[in-house]
Amino acid sequence: MHEFYLFEEGRRALMTQYVRSVHDLCPWGLCDGLAYIQSGLFQEIDVESGECVFWWSSIEHVDPEESYVPPSSTEISGSGESQESPWDYFHINSVDKSSFDGSYLVSARHVSTIYKVDGKTGEVVWRLGGKKNDFKYDNELGDIKFGFQHDARWVSDGEDESVISLFDNASNGFTNTAGHSTGKIIRLNHKTKVARLVERPLDPPWVDGHTHSAHSQGNLQLNLPGFTDTDYGGQQVGRELGNRIMSYGNDPFFSEYRWNVVKNDQTGEDVGEWEKVFYGALAWGNMMNYRVLKYDGWVGVPLTKPALWSFSQYGMNHTADNTNTMTLYVSWNGHTQIDHWTFYGSNTEHARHDLGSPDWQVLIRGFRKSGFETIYLHERTFKYTFAEAFDASGSSLGKSLVLDTFTPNKLMAEHYCDALACQFMDTNNPQREKMRDEMKKVYEDWVKAKEDDKEDQIDDIYESVYKGDEVSRDRKKKGKKIVGFAVSFAALGMLVLAAFGFAWRNYSTIQNSVDKVVGLFGLKPRRSLGSQKGKYFGLDSEDTDVDDDDAEMQRVPTLGSSDVDIGPDGRKEGGLEAERQAFWRARSP
Repeated sequence: MHEFYLFEEGRRALMTQYVRSVHDLCPWGLCDGLAYIQSGLFQEIDVESGECVFWWSSIEHVDPEESYVPPSSTEISGSGESQESPWDYFHINSVDKSSFDGSYLVSARHVSTIYKVDGKTGEVVWRLGGKKNDFKYDNELGDIKFGFQHDARWVSDGEDESVISLFDNASNGFTNTAGHSTGKIIRLNHKTKVARLVERPLDPPWVDGHTHSAHSQGNLQLNLPGFTDTDYGGQQVGRELGNRIMSYGNDPFFSEYRWNVVKNDQTGEDVGEWEKVFYGALAWGNMMNYRVLKYDGWVGVPLTKPALWSFSQYGMNHTADNTNTMTLYVSWNGHTQIDHWTFYGSNTEHARHDLGSPDWQVLIRGFRKSGFETIYLHERTFKYTFAEAFDASGSSLGKSLVLDTFTPNKLMAEHYCDALACQFMDTNNPQREKMRDEMKKVYEDWVKAKEDDKEDQIDDIYESVYKGDEVSRDRKKKGKKIVGFAVSFAALGMLVLAAFGFAWRNYSTIQNSVDKVVGLFGLKPRRSLGSQKGKYFGLDSEDTDVDDDDAEMQRVPTLGSSDVDIGPDGRKEGGLEAERQAFWRARSP
């Protein structure tokens, strides 16, 4: 259902439906069996009696040839090949009734057309937009053309002229008719058959060079409380216009505007423009909103009671090592007058069945409502709780049911809960079925030991519960540590090698500098290049002998040299090989 609209002070309602039927779809290549089409239907209902006083079906008045969305062309078009997937050629999304002559204004997304439907015969009086448009466009104030629109409404209606508003989606996610969505107010002259905008299209806000393109849903609401001007834009439109709201359907943002008159710096004339006064989002991510409406003075009073949930991690069985706190969560979906809450607690069975019992203790009075769900943390746990809502004047609005405070068993409390709540189950774990069987067996053993009052077994089972899960977590932690250590070690190794490479490539310069410094102190190098082991400790003659292995090389080239010499064993030495051997010889013990 895309429309449920109450009018005549709630005595009448307009509502839309989708109805499927067998239809000849051979022109669309569906000729090898029964084909199915989905038509748009609306009804006017007498609310008190439930009687249908008028109904209309698109398939009787609008040929499927008018559709811009063929079978199997979008995610909601339907294929037409089965009852489960009829072709949605029309897609009715709004209907409004004229107070002038009782006719209806019908918007259909897949034909990109607005229809005026006779309130007695059901015949189409005129079409705006689409393949059979009855009007010529005067685009002086902007492009009137619209596509895949929503929320068409009467602003005024008469014999010679009508004014309507609509939300122009300008896209269905597959086809675009404009760069972004807009709100439009269009004047229709029935004598000249000319349509023109009353004012320039209302644009959504631009943020960082981007704005909203609603591929589905959305609305434009006029006549909100606020600044009014019956002749804005130089055009009398038939009734006062105040603030307005525009929402963006599958892009769950909305904005409110007011008419603002500013002085033109160049001409000095007063110029009116729509100024954004509010811009909000219902949610971030995968969320959609069909319409946003604003009404001052509207009061929501649901038929349900407030919803309460109370939780204690350890409950009445707490010890000195853990907490005795209790957390209460309360909300009342749909109630608009809540100002604050009072919470009550009791431990007696009698109080559980009697809200007037003196055994009920007030946990806190006047606890301010916070958002949709109010959370209160109490320092002591009670077996039973209930909440009472109050308005700003202190009048009671209603009480919740008495609730048993939920306390998880010790195994669950220790592993998967804290003072506020317990975590959700990991339903994405592929080992979940196996884990469930194992946990069930452990829990049964734990319960049996508890019943037998075998404290030592209880403790043993308690310590072993979910052991595999703990081991898995420990392994993950150790694995992360090992990976982190390996990465750090590899990075350090690369730095060390780079430092050694730099040092050895400049070894001659470094060696000469060190020799000079050593000479200043009256010392002499212990080794010469090619046979030294890198120590400078004095003039001990015993430390100046040349190792036999150093004599194997007839000449050890300086690092970086490309010289090649022949060693005693006849192997070629020099270049990179010589550098490698020289490097490791200098470091041999």
